Amino acid sequence: PGVQYLRKLILAKNKDGFGIKDIKIAATVFFRTHFILLKSYVQQEEYARMPTLILEFEQGLEKYGEYIPVGRKIPMYHNVAMALFKQKKYFEAEKWLLKIIGLRPSKEINVEVQTFSKVLRVVIYYEEGEYTLIDNTLNSNIKFLEKQRPKINPPELIDCAKFLIRQIRKAAFLEKKEKIKTFEHIHQTIQQKWKHLPLSEFKAWLLEQIHK
Repeated sequence: PGVQYLRKLILAKNKDGFGIKDIKIAATVFFRTHFILLKSYVQQEEYARMPTLILEFEQGLEKYGEYIPVGRKIPMYHNVAMALFKQKKYFEAEKWLLKIIGLRPSKEINVEVQTFSKVLRVVIYYEEGEYTLIDNTLNSNIKFLEKQRPKINPPELIDCAKFLIRQIRKAAFLEKKEKIKTFEHIHQTIQQKWKHLPLSEFKAWLLEQIHK
């Protein structure tokens, strides 16, 4: 009921900035309400509602973007990307991941999310059959990850990300049976060494590859 009320409120008030004259406050309200809705739709797997919500968010970025700190935008970018990724809309998901990956380092940037976005982009290359891109971007991805190491908490996230990127590259050029063995190896290694890391979306994708 709370979510439905919020949805009605947004539809009624979105056009006039929720009736708030201060654009900075209106921007904050817009992003917070849409963030709540996005999380709710993803949790309840109400993906049919996502296109409208994402369109509203894109329009909100044009109107309010300059008034919202980067640190607040990143969770929304990430959640939109994850929602699209779960629906296997990989090309659209990549667009939102690039908004995170392309950000310059600053105190506002969540380097953990930025690092994981790199891994997911490699997964998208794999799903789209862009194996050459995986190969060509390997060295630059590894260099990027190493630069992030001093800022990362927990630091083992870098070792995990490097391992995943290298193993996905390996799997890309193998026959089906060998691909499955590689993915099983990835899964076992995660369970043994990095079970505590926030990799739920990646693990779900990994299990799909193993059971294809």
